[in-house]
This record gives sequence, structure tokens and C-alpha cells, in this order.
Amino acid sequence: MKTLLLVDGYNLAHKLGVKVSSEKLHAIRQQVEALVIAYCAAGRRQATIVYDGLGTLGSVEKISGLEIEFTPSGTTADSRIKAMIDDTRAKSRLLVVSSDHSIRHYAKVSGVKSIASEDFLREMAVGQAGKKARAIKGNAKHKKGNSTSEKPQSISEDELDAWLKLFGK
Repeated sequence: MKTLLLVDGYNLAHKLGVKVSSEKLHAIRQQVEALVIAYCAAGRRQATIVYDGLGTLGSVEKISGLEIEFTPSGTTADSRIKAMIDDTRAKSRLLVVSSDHSIRHYAKVSGVKSIASEDFLREMAVGQAGKKARAIKGNAKHKKGNSTSEKPQSISEDELDAWLKLFGK
């Protein structure tokens, strides 16, 4: 059975270490969405990212299997996530991603697991680092028989930029 992530979109965006501004909003949302898509692709997971609305009647988009929901004007992402928790029968399938204490408490008393946004990002980084290490180790074994004593190759400029963006340095 697939795990369903309910992600507090702007809460996660703020934990990326980038100042969220109206000029950068679209790019930051794309970064959040790419992270969640990568996380879901790594395992049997589906996700819904909930953002505080655009003043419309509440729009839902789907990108690469990811559901993106903008709450309607007057409704917060927090209240929408709580309603989604209430509406889900199989609460054991849910994992809420937010650092908002009221959402995490609501999830807990509803029998739903939650993870703080910064812990989710840390888990993502560890997963990516482990994946990279396994790939490097596999390449080293392939190049030099079974010897892995060779120093691993360095990461590319693009990978370095991605990590720096992820951790805001």
C-alpha cells in the first residue's frame, strides 16, 4: 500500500533556506515540487502539496503524479490539510510534512504520522547522498575489480549548485 504525503507547501519552502518573495515564488514552488517528486519516485509514495491559495475557488494541478492544491481564498493550507486528514479513512497511510505545531499536533491526535519540514529535507539529503555513494562505490568496483579504496570522484558543478540551493548556502 502506498504512503500518501500531505505537504504544507510554503512551510517546506521556508525551510529551504531561501527568502520566499513574490518574485521567486514560482521558482521556489518548482523546487519544492521537484524535491517531493524525487522523494515519491524513490519509493511507493504519492503526494499532495497544499499551498495557501491564489484567491480562486481552489485549484488542483497534477504534475508527474504529484497533486498540487491551492486553497480557495479564505481557507488556509493548515485547515485544508486538517480536513484532508479527517477525510482519509486509511490514516496509517498518511505522512504529514510540516513544521507547523498545530498541524503536527492535529496529525498526532488523529493517529497520523508527521515529520517536520527540516527533518524531511534532511532525510532527502541523506537519501540522495546514500544514492550517490552507492553509485560511486558501484563505479569504483566496476573500474578496479573489487577494490573500493580509490578516493570517490567529486560531484559535478551542477550537483554542487543543487546542494547549495537546497541548503541555502
